[in-house]
Amino acid sequence: MTTKRKNSITIRNAADENLADFLFAENEESRKMLSAFNAAFNVEARMAERTDRIKITGRTQDDMRKAKEGFSQLSGALSRGGIVNDNKMSEVAEAIGVTQKFAENKADVIADGRSRREQNVQKKDRRNHPEKFVEIVEVEARNENQKKFLDDMRNNDVTFGVGPAGTGKTFLAAYEAVKAFKEGKVEKIFLARPAVGNGKDLGALPGDEKAKLAPYLRPLYDELQNLIGRDMLDKLQERGVIEIAPVEFMRGRTFKNAFVILDEAQNTTYEQMKMALTRIGEGSRMAVTGDPKQTDLRHEDSGLAIVLPKLKGVEGVGIREFTADDIVRSKVVSRIVKALETEDEPIRQAPRSINRRTGPGQ
Repeated sequence: MTTKRKNSITIRNAADENLADFLFAENEESRKMLSAFNAAFNVEARMAERTDRIKITGRTQDDMRKAKEGFSQLSGALSRGGIVNDNKMSEVAEAIGVTQKFAENKADVIADGRSRREQNVQKKDRRNHPEKFVEIVEVEARNENQKKFLDDMRNNDVTFGVGPAGTGKTFLAAYEAVKAFKEGKVEKIFLARPAVGNGKDLGALPGDEKAKLAPYLRPLYDELQNLIGRDMLDKLQERGVIEIAPVEFMRGRTFKNAFVILDEAQNTTYEQMKMALTRIGEGSRMAVTGDPKQTDLRHEDSGLAIVLPKLKGVEGVGIREFTADDIVRSKVVSRIVKALETEDEPIRQAPRSINRRTGPGQ
């Protein structure tokens, strides 16, 4: 049922309530998608006084007719489980004959990924099998070493990414893990960090075990949340598909068909590093990231610094070394690292209070 009034039309949204709910929800992503719809079809869509009506206002009758047709097509796609985002809106608008197209940039790509994740939250099956609906924004290497690091992780059983902070080592490892999981190459993602830093062991920190561990594991949560969203991360953790824990929690386990990431590996002792490297089972891959120059242990005690020269040339092991020129965090960070990385740069010596085998509760 359609009523025409001057330069606006009112659509009865009973058959299109999925798209209506999506566009007019009270959240930032829905507001962005509504803005994208209006831009794609050269109209202004808004809720009418009656909640089962949507009012579309345009400059011409042709604009409104095309917007109505586009609304119907997008709603149908959404009801069939398809993806509705700014690219889809632009595609439908172009097919219908709308000439205006809007630009796509990095922010649009990120919003695209977020909108896909939010739509999938509405699917009933997601509650039981959330891994089926993992959406991840495609990531492209920003320099040659990042590209080689991604290739190394795909072609080796164990890959080391070592170098200064800000080169994207942890983010790329997390991305490769999620990508492998989404493609069905692994069934589990395990991320580990040594629970030590800044001259303190866990026993010196306040709170229970969970509170003590939180500061060390937070960066790993952040990287995964950026890639797949908080809701999906929480659901996959609940199902045990993604596990984030201190490196000591790997002891006695064997990881099969898993992607394991050992981050901040410069803070592992040799014993911890050897233990972690020997946990890899059939069908598993491992990425080890860290910066030997930023260890919170005594330099001679850092497991990462000890094993790197021993594992060069070992079949199935890749080592990718990053430099200050590979830093992508910001230009000033690159300049700072270059200025500090001189021959007379002091190597940090950790206090004697740190045990060689630091673990939860010690």
